[in-house]
Amino acid sequence: MTQVEQWTKDLGGVTTLLAGLTGLFGALGNLLKPDWLPPWLREWLAGLPVGWQVALAVLGLSLCGAGGYLLWRRGRRCSRVLRPEGLRLDRARKEHLVGREDDLAYLLDLCRANTLVFLEGESGTGKSALVTAGLLPALHDDPGLLPVIVENWGRQDWIGAAVSATREALLECLPEDHREPFRNLNRSDVNGLESALRDLKASIRRTPLLVFDQFDDYQTAFREQFLPPGKPVWITPAALCKRNAFWRVIAGLLKSGTIHVLFVTRNDIGGGLDCVRFLAEPPRCVLPGVKRAPIAALLMNLAQTPAGGTPVIADPDAGWTRLAERIAQDLTRDRDWLLPQQLSIVLRSLSDLACLDVPSYERAGGAEGLEARFIQSELEAAESASGVKLALLRETLFSLVEPISQRKTILRPETGILEAWVQATGHDADAVRSALEKARERLVRVEVLRLRLDPETQAMRWQLDHDYLARGVVACVRKAAKWQILLDEAADAYDQAPLRGCWSALLGPGVLARLLRERLRWRPEVHFGMHRRYVALSGLRLLPAITVIAIAAFMVHIGREWNEAAELWKRLEFADSISEQEIQTLDQVRDAGSFARTFFNAEVFRTPSVAGKFLKQPHAVLHALVNLDPERGRALADRAWSALAVEEIPAEGDKRPKLAALLALAIVEPVATDVLMVRFVCAAVRLVKAINKEQLVIITRVIKLSKDRIRPDSMCPGFAADDSSLIRPRSGPPAGVGLLDALLAAMKSSTNSNQLAALGQAYAAVAAKLDEKGAREAVSALLAAMKSGRPDSRQLAALGQAYAAAAAKLDEKGRARR
Repeated sequence: MTQVEQWTKDLGGVTTLLAGLTGLFGALGNLLKPDWLPPWLREWLAGLPVGWQVALAVLGLSLCGAGGYLLWRRGRRCSRVLRPEGLRLDRARKEHLVGREDDLAYLLDLCRANTLVFLEGESGTGKSALVTAGLLPALHDDPGLLPVIVENWGRQDWIGAAVSATREALLECLPEDHREPFRNLNRSDVNGLESALRDLKASIRRTPLLVFDQFDDYQTAFREQFLPPGKPVWITPAALCKRNAFWRVIAGLLKSGTIHVLFVTRNDIGGGLDCVRFLAEPPRCVLPGVKRAPIAALLMNLAQTPAGGTPVIADPDAGWTRLAERIAQDLTRDRDWLLPQQLSIVLRSLSDLACLDVPSYERAGGAEGLEARFIQSELEAAESASGVKLALLRETLFSLVEPISQRKTILRPETGILEAWVQATGHDADAVRSALEKARERLVRVEVLRLRLDPETQAMRWQLDHDYLARGVVACVRKAAKWQILLDEAADAYDQAPLRGCWSALLGPGVLARLLRERLRWRPEVHFGMHRRYVALSGLRLLPAITVIAIAAFMVHIGREWNEAAELWKRLEFADSISEQEIQTLDQVRDAGSFARTFFNAEVFRTPSVAGKFLKQPHAVLHALVNLDPERGRALADRAWSALAVEEIPAEGDKRPKLAALLALAIVEPVATDVLMVRFVCAAVRLVKAINKEQLVIITRVIKLSKDRIRPDSMCPGFAADDSSLIRPRSGPPAGVGLLDALLAAMKSSTNSNQLAALGQAYAAVAAKLDEKGAREAVSALLAAMKSGRPDSRQLAALGQAYAAAAAKLDEKGRARR
């Protein structure tokens, strides 16, 4: 990881932490209403729905945790890659050639003592590294042999490719004063090459050692020449010399002792070396793998800082030392040696780890996981080069793995792969073949894929470059399809689980959510198929989490609306009249949620201070609470009726909550039963001293509904002992006189036509309940009121209506006596 990348991660951690803190404090600030928040932020947060505010708080908390974790990871001490290129094994660097001292000495002895030598080994054993970093430097100043490594084989024609590769290798290794004879050679000048090689030995007094490295690539490129169609055997050396002039020259120079030749090839196609067995029984050098101890030493040497240079690994003692031992142990777990190419793959993938320590290595899946990353990266490169879908390439490589052990590679004919690709893509066979060839070339070049010829049919067959790649391919496939594999295994466990274990065998909420996410993204690796019922049943595991979240959100919502309702009530004072701000507040009360209205309904009939505000402007507050909604009206009336229980009306103390309930019922005018009307009238009798003129007008409008069915003097508990009743006890003045006096006084002081009409109707309703004595007193009081002062026409109309009702009562009593 470069320093710039590290700074970028640090900046990301700080930014994530700040964003989380902003979201968290903003959301909590809106719920708690602190004064230190800027007004614009409070206003913006107040406009968000409560669900979004909860989500913002959760997101802020998550971002705080993520940012803190990133900063903690940055601050803790661990080994990090500073130069990823330093972890790549270079076959030309001698310090990377470890554990090969004995093999190199043996090969040197063979090359010095023999004209023709074969070097064989498994793919990835480091044959080219042994030649390039071992044999070449060892023979650099050798007085007898001049090493010339031929490796860049062409693909145009099998004669010109060999001539050109040999010419380029000679020009690269020879001193300047000996290059001239080879500069003018063309691709077909085999005789000129022969003459130049004979002269070279005489001029430099050293025998050229032609090292034909990766000779198997040359034979694969021109397989029809070495393995003719229809003949499942390699051609003989004599036939090769007859068909190819280059190899005829090489055979002649070998037999004359002019040159020495070393063929380097994979041992799985060692039969191809029979084609170049120009001498009888040439010695073979079989290269094994590398032991564990030299590999551990190599890994430690990679972390050493070059003189005056940038270290490859920062702080190697903080994790790299243990990780190097663990890597060497994992790669040699099944056998006591490993292939250098396998180590190279693991080292190449280490640069993706943020921290070079054992925990990070294990989280990445160990050596198997790093090999899977290598396979994935090469498949992505092949996808870019060929246009073939990544999933199809991955499936193809997986088909080259032995299905039972999944530790070996198997052969698969190219024709079968082509047919599968045509069927999977639905494209034309020629187009698919072109894409297949591009993907094949890429995978062969990076030593992921190897091509083999069927000795019987001469057909091209695919296999992995080595068995060790099988583990990486399987891990790559499992990683890509890990959710499908998890679903299959979990469904099988559910089918086999006993009844008591079925619940625990269902998918957890996190796994189920990720599965649904992958399926909604239309990933081909995830399909429910026969597991649809199991996935549906696993949804039941979400119910507890959903319930907890719903309850938490519900409680937060209630708390927020409760706080909002309390805040709104604080803004309502009604000092003289309703202000513009209070009108806006009432509009907010009208539009508030159901829980806020529940708070209003409860507090109005329970808290004296809130009830006092209501009594100042009852119509305006009720309009905001009810808003012409019958459901709201019924809910408020139910609260008010509950508050008017007679036994709960205090004889002393603050009566504003009960009066608020009485007044609310009078304004809403609900349809009530006789029992409820008794409660209403009895409450009016008990609270008569606390009722002002305007409230009395509203309350008496309801009393008329009771007609003759309600008699407070006989129905209200403790009525005879109540000195503040509207209707006198039977032993005192006639029933209803106290209430009539209050109504008469209200008519005298009011000039509002609506109020006077209501007062007149209320007076008439009460007068209908009077006895003869009470009716006489009422008529006398009304006559006195009409004669005294100068009542206007509206007052006289109300007084006349009341007089008519009282006089009618006298007539009824007189007729009854007669």
